[in-house]
Amino acid sequence: MSSEAPVKNTFNKKVSSDAMRVIPNRVLNNALSSKAISGTGNPDWAVQYLGFINWLSSVEGTLKQQDYQLKKLDYKLAKKDYENNEITKEVLAKKAAKYRQAKEEFQRV
Repeated sequence: MSSEAPVKNTFNKKVSSDAMRVIPNRVLNNALSSKAISGTGNPDWAVQYLGFINWLSSVEGTLKQQDYQLKKLDYKLAKKDYENNEITKEVLAKKAAKYRQAKEEFQRV
């Protein structure tokens, strides 16, 4: 998924493109208990273990894409501010580091 793709596309296409992707257990375990998952009204294995997990994966990917896009814009603004002597080089470096980190996290999804 492209980092420049509209967020709606990331969310809508992520489920089908990553049909068998498994997100870390910590995300699922922190989101809902096993009892809550099984009490959703459809205890079918595929829905609980593939559909639900893929949906969480889509949400996670969409959030990381949005974070990346925000950090990218913030960094671009910081470069302009630096050129106009409105911020220091240290502030610019911090914005650049946050941008790189968000980019790396989005690429891992």
